[in-house]
Amino acid sequence: PAPPKRSSTPPPLAPAPRTRLAVTAAANAEGAAAPTPAFGATLGVELGSQPSGIFAPSARLSAIWARAAVVETSIGDARFQVALARVLLCGLRAGADQANVRLCGLVDGGALFGAGINARNQRSQNMPWLSLGVGLVGTLRLAGPLSLELGAGARGMVVHDSFIFAPGQSVHQVPVFAWNFWMGPVYRAW
Repeated sequence: PAPPKRSSTPPPLAPAPRTRLAVTAAANAEGAAAPTPAFGATLGVELGSQPSGIFAPSARLSAIWARAAVVETSIGDARFQVALARVLLCGLRAGADQANVRLCGLVDGGALFGAGINARNQRSQNMPWLSLGVGLVGTLRLAGPLSLELGAGARGMVVHDSFIFAPGQSVHQVPVFAWNFWMGPVYRAW
């Protein structure tokens, strides 16, 4: 008997994973934390689906810390810093795998810390930080699993206190609306 014929067709490849995991790090600027922007760092982890066309859902959890320049007043100086957890939920994407822009919703929770420095009233004051908004995230693939990300957001503040040294001496009034900006590398783990 003749041996069975072998097919010249290669076996089908395993399907590509439908999810992706990425780790992000960025330099950031946060508005509303002080009279001038607060600058700091962001670290995050993102889980998302493989993009197919315009629909590309993902969720990111980030830890953010930023500090503003010292605010000088006639009765003393103040320092402001913010520590936040941010959830970024993205759904729509324009562009290709090499370069794209995503539309996202964002929620921030954390605290704004203000402290008097060289002031008669050296008191500290903290404010809970809760904000909701929208953002745009642009990604440019560099090589292999590395990409460069640029993002910006606008959000409304749920709480917006005044930081004061004494009655009538306001150092900072947190506005109703805030902005943020970040830029940094993204490493795609899978």
